[in-house]
This record gives sequence, structure tokens and C-alpha cells, in this order.
Amino acid sequence: MRQTAIVLDRLLSNSDSRIRPDIYGSPLKVKCDFFIEDFGPVDEVTMEFGLEIYFRQRWHDPRLAYTESLPHIAIPSHYMQQIWIPDLFFPNEKSGSIHTVLYPNQVIKIFPEGLVRYSARMNLRLSCSMYLLHFPLDYQDCSIKISSYSYDLDNMILAWHDNGDGAVQVHTEDFNLPQFELLGIEYDDFTQNLTTGSFSILQARFSLKRQVGFYILQTYIPSILIVALSWVSFWVNKDAVPARITLGVTTVLTMTTQLSTSRSNTMKVSYPKALDVWYAFCMFMVFASLLEYAVVNVLSRHEEKSRRRLDCERDLNEIQEHLDATVVVEEIADTDEVMLDRGTSRKDKAPPPSENHRKIIQHMADVKDKLRKYGLTHTRNVTAQGIDKSSRIIFPSAFVLFNVVYWLIYTQEIVFTDLFSKLIPA
Repeated sequence: MRQTAIVLDRLLSNSDSRIRPDIYGSPLKVKCDFFIEDFGPVDEVTMEFGLEIYFRQRWHDPRLAYTESLPHIAIPSHYMQQIWIPDLFFPNEKSGSIHTVLYPNQVIKIFPEGLVRYSARMNLRLSCSMYLLHFPLDYQDCSIKISSYSYDLDNMILAWHDNGDGAVQVHTEDFNLPQFELLGIEYDDFTQNLTTGSFSILQARFSLKRQVGFYILQTYIPSILIVALSWVSFWVNKDAVPARITLGVTTVLTMTTQLSTSRSNTMKVSYPKALDVWYAFCMFMVFASLLEYAVVNVLSRHEEKSRRRLDCERDLNEIQEHLDATVVVEEIADTDEVMLDRGTSRKDKAPPPSENHRKIIQHMADVKDKLRKYGLTHTRNVTAQGIDKSSRIIFPSAFVLFNVVYWLIYTQEIVFTDLFSKLIPA
């Protein structure tokens, strides 16, 4: 133990935390890897995701080499400021911290050949640019990037450390994302050119598939039931105005509330998401059901006027029959009287119409005015009851057809991607 303290004192006295190893030589190579303890949550509203990782770095520092027979020397956190450590950071990090309970969760181990290995347990919130066109039937790629803050390619090169198990490892025993399935992890390195120089970048990309079960239960099934409920009005008597209006307005308001709740839980984007298309059509269906009753109500009033027209036509026919019989009799009688008084024949001159005749003609004119007033000169082929009966078939059929097209369009990417992943193993 005393030997370890002596070696450590000597190494710390030879080290300079301000200057990187071999500053006048070739660029320092720093290898990185990390172990994922926990993943998530993934938030599409803020477009970020969380990671709890054990982040590890390793590099060679000749100033810390030793010849004593010690396998390695562990340096606690309060001595780390005396040793040079790469100034790595995460460019897409929004917030992060190193665990400090019960003690700062970080350590440095020094090996005889001058190998330095740094490990820290940290929580990170990282930005993830999501494309939500197929939401919630979507795939997402989220990544973590690692770079040096001040050392460009002339001073530091970053590389992944793969010991056979992969540079990025996952705690698979209790690893379960609530809304996503982790399909795979890819990692690579590249160079990024900035105004301050060219920097080495490491990137690990996580392929995620959203679990749609939550949205099936919370979004799709309730909206389907609301749309189906709006069709109930087609079976309600057309004269039950309060019942049909209340049912139509209630379904419209319920769908509006559900749509507002859904939009508040997702990022506002400039393009329509799959969920927006679904809600738009459901809103159209329930609103069309309400408008259908407006059409039915108008036709129902016209049918009432048609019944009145038929009554007037019956009155007109009765008057016409009475007129024909009465006029003929009166004309014959009047003509005979005139001929007896004047001694003339029927051919000489016809008498003027009688008073009854004029009344009947006036009554017929009144009936015709009533027909013009109601504005019905022909019988309509489309009836309110026919509209309701047709709607009972058209509305469900249109909704089923929409579902077929919707799920084919928005799930074809998922089907093809799953099939491709099975045919070509990673």
C-alpha cells in the first residue's frame, strides 16, 4: 500500500494537467466506448431522448508509465484535476450530469505502460431530430455524438474501442423501452469541418421502432367508436330533432377534444402526420353525419309540402268534377229560359256565366295560387327516409375503405423494413 502511494505521488508530480501527452509528436489517439444502463424516455414533443451510460475513454500518457510490479493504480475523483484528461463533450447534449451519490461516480486507472483509462457514470439528455410523417407508425434514428472541444485533428483523433463485444453495449437483462423497440445500434466516426478547424467526431446511432399498442388503445379505438356512434342517428326517427342534433353535436365536440389533446402531446410540425390524417377523416365523418341530418330535415319539410300539394290537387279535382256537372246543367236551363222568353234559338246567343259558375272558377284560381305558394310542381324522387337508408351503407363503407387505404400506406414501410431485417441479418 505504501508502494502504491509512493508511485502515485511520483506520477502526479511528473504529470501536467494543462498539456496533453506528447504535445510535439503525432496526434493523440483517444478510444471511447460506453455501456448503456438505461435508455429513455424518448420525447417527440421536445425531440430529445435520455441515456444513462458508463462512459469510458482510454489513451496513452508516457508521463504516467511506471515499472513497479503493480497491475494498475486507481486514482479517486479528488485527484483527477492533477492529471490531463481529454476535453470530450457531446455536441447534441441538452443537459447532463455525473452521478455523485454516494460518491462521485468516476475513476481513473493507470497501467504500467502508461495506458490511462477513465470511466464515469452519467445521465444525458440528447437532442434527436425526428421525422414524424408516419407518427405513430414511425421509425426514428437517434444518435449520440462525441467530440473534443478544443483539440482539432492535428492534436487528437477519436476512435471507437471495440474489444469484441462492440463499442456500445446494452444492459439487456432489464432493458425495456415503454414506447419504442431498439432495433439496433450502429457507430461510426467522421471529420467535421468548422470555422475553428477540423475535428474528429464519433457517432452512435440508435434505430428505434415505435410501439403502436398504446396509440391503438388510446387513440384509434376511441375515435373509431366515436365515428360509429355518429352513425346511430341514421336509425333515429327523422322527426326526433333534439335527439339527432344532440347526438351529432356531441360526437363532433368529443372528436374535437380528442384531437386537441393529441396535438398537445406531439411536436407541432409543418407537415401532416399520420395521426393528423386519421383525425381529419374522423372529424369529416362525424361532421358529415351532422350535415346529413340537415339535408334529411330539409327534405322532410319538402315532403310535408308535397302532402299539402296532394290535398290541394284532390280539392281541385273535386271542384273540377263539380264544375263540369253544374255548369252543363245551368247552361242548359238558362238557355231554355232565354229561348222561351225571347223566342230565339240556342244558336243565336249564349247567356252569360251564372254566379255559381264564377264562384267555382274563382275557387279553382285560389287553389292554383296555393300550389304556387308551396312551390311544388312535381314529386321528388329523393326522400328523407331514402337518404337515411343510403347513409347506413355509404358512411360505414367509406370509413372501412379509408381504413384499408390508411393502413396500407402508413404501414408498408414497417412491413418492408421488418422483412428486410429478417432476410438480411445484422
